[in-house]
Amino acid sequence: MPVDPKRKKTLSDKSVSRKLRESGRKQLEDEFALKFASVSDGELYEYVKEQKRLLGKKMTRANTVGYAYLVKRLGPWDVFMGRIGRELAEEAQIPENKEKDGEQG
Repeated sequence: MPVDPKRKKTLSDKSVSRKLRESGRKQLEDEFALKFASVSDGELYEYVKEQKRLLGKKMTRANTVGYAYLVKRLGPWDVFMGRIGRELAEEAQIPENKEKDGEQG
């Protein structure tokens, strides 16, 4: 039986909240916020994009140190991560197209 999307979000939120309360996590979150306090939102976005490129699906709300800070600076997680995912997908297609263009010319 499929999980109701509203319930799924609630379960996800609880998972993130639980992870954020783990021992030592607050210190890591604070260190992340301090490290990125002086960078622009654009630079922060590019950093997250690079992390997503490296980690792929392993980069989740619960596993991402700095989650709370990222949401505070960049807006809702699903929105900016969705945008990053689309951008990375587009970038992955560009080299294929260039190779095809080069073969034809």
